[in-house]
Amino acid sequence: DKTELLDENGALTVKEGDTITAYFLSSKNNEKLFTTKLGSSPMAGDHLEEAYRNKIQIEGVIEKEVKGGLEVKIAGSFRAFCPYSQACIDKSESAEKLIGKQLDFIIIEYGEKGRNIVLSRRPIIEEEKRNAKEAFKKTLQEGMMVTGKVASIMEFGAFIDIGVIQGLLPVSEISWGRVDDIAGTVSVGDELTLKIIKLDWERDRITLSLKATQTDPWENVEKKYLEGAVYTGEVARMTKFGAFVTLEPGVDGLIH
Repeated sequence: DKTELLDENGALTVKEGDTITAYFLSSKNNEKLFTTKLGSSPMAGDHLEEAYRNKIQIEGVIEKEVKGGLEVKIAGSFRAFCPYSQACIDKSESAEKLIGKQLDFIIIEYGEKGRNIVLSRRPIIEEEKRNAKEAFKKTLQEGMMVTGKVASIMEFGAFIDIGVIQGLLPVSEISWGRVDDIAGTVSVGDELTLKIIKLDWERDRITLSLKATQTDPWENVEKKYLEGAVYTGEVARMTKFGAFVTLEPGVDGLIH
């Protein structure tokens, strides 16, 4: 049905040669019927069981809030139930604001010849997130700069939201100087400009660096610290062979 391939403005979203995913529903009068998702026409009611068995998306209009979830009208006249846990309601909106909206669902329970239908939006949302994540990953390269927000802080580093994916800012990549307390350096909600230093898609990991966006203090060490001159520093750590003294963040000297 052409209407399945139109956008909100009524424009066709595909052209000859494009590849799409469609589901086979039935064969009638030497015609095979396919669908990308079942609409709300009465004809769709004949294919509800196929939609349940084959996980075909179905359009539904949210009618009202009921105990434990939402009542949804599908396939023209069928009433279905979508639990709150399967509705994937955005934190910024209430269930009441969804009433009257047309959304896509998957049938997760089908019984009594259509008198008992349970819906879910979760598989659709998760698939959309996976697709968005895969598309976003293709735009990333090692060495590029990204902007992100600190999502959480652990002992070993901070997790950063850089869109639809998270990267790790290890504690060793926060600063050229020694960082003993991560929470004292970055806070949840901070917006940072970072450099991607490693992409490991086999383990689904992105390693970020704040240090790499800062000037390397060792670039000017020879000009800044001259032999024979006297400087004040702080003892950073002791070893059997001497003491390490911090002259500035990232620059330690050794007293044998």
